Amino acid sequence: MIWKEIRSFKETLEERKGPQEEVAPSIEGALHQGLEDKFNKTLEQERKPEEPKISIKIFYSPHGSAKDLKGLKEEFAKCDIFIPEGYAWTKGDLEILRGLSFGKIRPFIIVTDKNRIAKERMKFPEEMIYNSQKPIALIDVPENHPIVKEIKNYESEMKGKKIFHYGNFAQTMESFKKALAEEAFLEKEREEYMLSQLKPQVDALLNEYPNLRDKQGISILLSLGVSHTSLYHSLKKENFEVTRIFNKMPFVYPYRNEVVRRYLFGKSVDDLLLSRALTEVLFWEAFGAQLDENEGHDSQKIAEFTRRLISAFSFDEIKNMFEGASKFDEWPSFLYMNLKKGFETS
Repeated sequence: MIWKEIRSFKETLEERKGPQEEVAPSIEGALHQGLEDKFNKTLEQERKPEEPKISIKIFYSPHGSAKDLKGLKEEFAKCDIFIPEGYAWTKGDLEILRGLSFGKIRPFIIVTDKNRIAKERMKFPEEMIYNSQKPIALIDVPENHPIVKEIKNYESEMKGKKIFHYGNFAQTMESFKKALAEEAFLEKEREEYMLSQLKPQVDALLNEYPNLRDKQGISILLSLGVSHTSLYHSLKKENFEVTRIFNKMPFVYPYRNEVVRRYLFGKSVDDLLLSRALTEVLFWEAFGAQLDENEGHDSQKIAEFTRRLISAFSFDEIKNMFEGASKFDEWPSFLYMNLKKGFETS
């Protein structure tokens, strides 16, 4: 089409020449060059390959032991790009992950956690990633982001047990409700940041690894904690091609996670559910280590057992147990005396 325009234009120039006339060569050349540039630009655009189709799969699992990552290795083998959860990550963390992927760093060098279970959980993805030659990105909030400071402040208050007012169940329930609502708000902020970073980080990898553009389709695997399922729905709303799987189905959420998720999705939380989540937090604080050992460090088994146990108690029974203790040190023994019903039911 462009060359027809060039030929037609040249013929017009010839026709316009009189017996004694000549069109200035510089003008004719400039116009000819302009049309040729236009043609070359159009041709370049036509030859530009289409962006590969991108599909996303999210692997959801608890943050417990290596057992919680069952199935991740198989999904990782099928992906082109891997994006693990990376709360408060640093530039050095990303360099380590990429170093592992391209065989520049060996897994045992960076596993430093002294806790055996935590060490095994860390070692599993490191060995999975090692020398896989897969591009890796992080879309989570980095270390210096304001959201990290907010989350750390929240976690400090929870660890300090400032929300628990022993002997005053109503006040504790109100404080606990506000705390979990704040947790949901912070998680929402964090997920909105992840959503905003996904496309820019993937585009950066496509530029860094141009061979990815030769693929008809690019498979991205996100590995996230089970609390982040609202990100899946956000990606769907943004018209991403996205699917999700859990490390175990059907998946059973702990009471606390259920409350936070309900707040995230704008759903109501009744007093019974909130009181059970409160009891669950206190129960794990008192017996968590023993329960973890008894259930073989399997987060799903722990959640299932705890829910069966606590669901045996009514709201009034939970209230009476809490108000019977004037401080946390008294609560476990007071609870233990009332557990017979729970154990018999479970």
